[in-house]
Amino acid sequence: MDSGAKPTVKKGKVDFWTKDEVKEFLSGVEHRRRIMFVLAIYTGMRRGEILGLRWRDIDLENGQIRISQILAFKGEIKDGTKTESGNRSISIPPVVIAELRKHRTRIIQEKWDAKESYYDLDLVVCRKNGQPVSWSNFHKFWIRQLSKTNVRPIRFHDLRHTCASLLLSAGIHPKIVQELLGHSSIKITLDIYSHMMPNIQADAVKILEKMLN
Repeated sequence: MDSGAKPTVKKGKVDFWTKDEVKEFLSGVEHRRRIMFVLAIYTGMRRGEILGLRWRDIDLENGQIRISQILAFKGEIKDGTKTESGNRSISIPPVVIAELRKHRTRIIQEKWDAKESYYDLDLVVCRKNGQPVSWSNFHKFWIRQLSKTNVRPIRFHDLRHTCASLLLSAGIHPKIVQELLGHSSIKITLDIYSHMMPNIQADAVKILEKMLN
């Protein structure tokens, strides 16, 4: 990819990165908003859920995130999520806990530097003065990060699909993926991601064969 050209991101389709593409991307991102990408990839959280996430909704000791508010497209913070099932708790692994601890240290320093001019909304992802990150500015930031890392361009929302595809390809039950992503029913999960599970039927009949022979 030409580093001087803006990457073209395909719209209207489910796309996702492989595990190698994820590793390549994360290894090239050292920006203060890196935590956004870590959360999207490891938890499948929606952009509005990440932008609206507060520190009070994170239990670092027990590795849990509670999704209870979002930052809407027009910039207002709203209680609740896109759907009723979107209000959920998410388990996070040690690598995400470590990233959050590192990010919190940076936020505390920024709050100290800004002093009285800091607009404290308790947001995990925010501007240096504590104000929310706008959707439009974030999109520009995402495109810049894609250009810098040279990874195959996808939409930010496709990081959510990446999380799902990696879990399903590892044999995680679709019901678990449904609960993680906050889909209202497993039918939605299967409708979106069934094509990402081409080996499940083959594996199933092999298991049956092994049981009966």
